[in-house]
Amino acid sequence: MRHPFVVFDWDGTLMDSAQRIVDCLNFAIAKTRLPERDDNDLKHIIGLGMVEAIEYLYPNGEIQRSDYPRLATAYREAFMGGEVSPSPLFEGVPELLESLIESGYTVAVATGKSREGLDHILDEVGMGQRFHATKTADESASKPHPLMLHQLMQECGFSPSQTVMVGDTEFDLKMAHAAEVAPLAVTKGAHTEEHLRRFEPRAMLEHIVELEEWLASAK
Repeated sequence: MRHPFVVFDWDGTLMDSAQRIVDCLNFAIAKTRLPERDDNDLKHIIGLGMVEAIEYLYPNGEIQRSDYPRLATAYREAFMGGEVSPSPLFEGVPELLESLIESGYTVAVATGKSREGLDHILDEVGMGQRFHATKTADESASKPHPLMLHQLMQECGFSPSQTVMVGDTEFDLKMAHAAEVAPLAVTKGAHTEEHLRRFEPRAMLEHIVELEEWLASAK
């Protein structure tokens, strides 16, 4: 087994949640009466921590720092309060995770979500006990900083050469490279296949269920 430790991003990798996040951001921006942003820009920041996402959307002091918690609170209200429809897991995800665990892999999550947000969504889809470890941006450093991966590897007892990071954004791939773990890209999430190729993933997976075959053949 070349890579016994598999770390997944959440949004856009395991869950088809890009539109839900965009809808929640639009709700929050409208509620706080901040300048509107294009949906493509909102989609691009998926995977970042909240502060980093706001700084990307409103660079160069376009909004006040005092607006950050207002926007974050409004986003959390939309996401946690059911202002938009729940998101489904991508097809085959529960079966994939079950098969990996039964085959002896250790599985974890590294996400730009908050701890509150991740725990909420794991409970929503009944997967709270499925992962060996999880790490969120508010208890670590936001992607693409490698701290989340370093913490997960230390917690679970694996080296970079034993680890693979699976994600759908440039931030996942940059984090993997910075942590010296194998980066894998899935192309059904927030960033396009063309964009992801610029960050040199070890493989491009059209569907997340292709991961098991890649792991079995990895050398």
